[in-house]
Amino acid sequence: MSSIISYVCQDADEGRMISEILHTPLHLYAGTIRALKNRNGILLNGIPVRVGTKVRAKDRITLDMNKGEILPDIPGEPIPLEILYEDDSLLAVNKPAGMVVHPTVFHQSGTLANALVGYWNEKQIQSGLHFVSRLDVGTSGIILIARNGYVQEHLRRQAEEGTFRKIYHGYVRNDQVSAITRKGHTDTIRLPIARKEGSIMERKVSPDGDTAVTHYEVLAVSAKQPVSKLAFRLETGRTHQIRVHCKYSHFPLVGDTLYGIQNDPTDNLPDLPCNLDHQALHAREVSLIHPITKEELHLTAPYPPEWTVFEALI
Repeated sequence: MSSIISYVCQDADEGRMISEILHTPLHLYAGTIRALKNRNGILLNGIPVRVGTKVRAKDRITLDMNKGEILPDIPGEPIPLEILYEDDSLLAVNKPAGMVVHPTVFHQSGTLANALVGYWNEKQIQSGLHFVSRLDVGTSGIILIARNGYVQEHLRRQAEEGTFRKIYHGYVRNDQVSAITRKGHTDTIRLPIARKEGSIMERKVSPDGDTAVTHYEVLAVSAKQPVSKLAFRLETGRTHQIRVHCKYSHFPLVGDTLYGIQNDPTDNLPDLPCNLDHQALHAREVSLIHPITKEELHLTAPYPPEWTVFEALI
């Protein structure tokens, strides 16, 4: 099972307490150890034990990382999920644009969280619900969900260290920036981002903001419309980071009703659907090291159906 960590004690471990081994060589975080203690999730030769227990060589320590995990108290709903990857520790789904990730005051149902609770309830699977990544309601693509806190924390650390990588694809207007009309052009945007005064949602570039770094590459350029397809890699994860950086750099995302051109960026692109009500941004790829199996994972999310019109321009 990919939620189980197993360790056979070595000669050098003779007489050590389990708590020491959990810290080194297993490198568990303090919060994970506390959770396992509270849930009787630490076994020595198959028997639950306290972390102060001393071990002998060849003893086996087994940790059930899903032990005691429970789903949040929200209604499960039979909403279809496009599952890209699934095991006992981790789930990856391809979120459609328009779906809210978790319930809010204005979205009590129909969210991705409602769908996940419904999915695991139907399968009678014991699981936690820990979002590793989130997406704006109008952004489609890969979202990772950890089934236990250890996996969530491990992937958060990977993101800080750069071993967890996410690539977004998006279509932007290139009317004002000639550089992004050259396929293969790369650049980095380093502009701090802060909340816009008087707004709960909107962000802006500000010298008083938090550090934000976006790397991008031009993947393709349309010969029919002033549109380019870009790949984005985030070094930081600020709210609306790609959207804010694109707006400030004068190549806003097509369809972005908050940061686009006069809030209607498709009005003079006749080959694009004028009723596009969300930004053309998609979390396309994720690369990571599986926290339990230590295997490399590379996941790709198919483009949403509404992107057919964009692909036809290239």
